[in-house]
Amino acid sequence: MSEPARPAEPGSHWAEALTEVIEHTDETREAVDPLQGRHDEHRQAGDDLQQAIDAVAESHLGAARDVIGVALQRELEARDRWPQPERWIDAVATDLEAGQVYQVANG
Repeated sequence: MSEPARPAEPGSHWAEALTEVIEHTDETREAVDPLQGRHDEHRQAGDDLQQAIDAVAESHLGAARDVIGVALQRELEARDRWPQPERWIDAVATDLEAGQVYQVANG
């Protein structure tokens, strides 16, 4: 009797070989890496945060930190990414006040 099929371990050679044989779709990607959905959500959240920061940088770079904070909250709310930790908001606002655009680590 044969063994039941095992799910692919993320990063395994078996998983890599399987993806070479089957077409890449959202369904097959998640079948090979069950955490892919979480990775995609995390990447999207980072992209949304960066877009909000970039929008505020375009309109408020160098402005007072409290003004930047209000604009940042508005942009984050528009992207359904509010609330964020106060320390993070302060770090972003401090950079923008100093004329620097905060970069979200999205790895």
